[in-house]
Amino acid sequence: MLSPKQLSELITLIQTTRIGGPAPVRRAQRIENPGEVSIALGSDEDAGPYGVVKLLDISPRGLCFMYPQDLRPGSSFVVRLEDRTGRAVSMVCAVVHSRRRRNDVFHIGAEFKSILGDTLIPFERAPEDLICIRGKVLN
Repeated sequence: MLSPKQLSELITLIQTTRIGGPAPVRRAQRIENPGEVSIALGSDEDAGPYGVVKLLDISPRGLCFMYPQDLRPGSSFVVRLEDRTGRAVSMVCAVVHSRRRRNDVFHIGAEFKSILGDTLIPFERAPEDLICIRGKVLN
């Protein structure tokens, strides 16, 4: 399972590494196959039940994962990152796309929207992505 610290390290790696070749079409660089995370459909602390999904890639702006059902663009889910000590960070994400890959598998692309806590903390965009995500996940 991907922990908050590992997410921070991945974001740092993404932001500090430039891949050669033509300029990417995507808005943010990605790292492929970074591991697994727990998600629950919904948009608040009561979202659930949580299930483990296989990540296809992750970027400072969002993530893409395999899921057994179609999710409607705009729908919300909570991704939970937990370290070995049990410390957890939960983030609300919004589905951007859902693409069928096989009869029983969809690739779900989603954008980070906010950190769950006492109040929703919206994510900043552009170059501030790194500072925002690292700061909110690790604090």
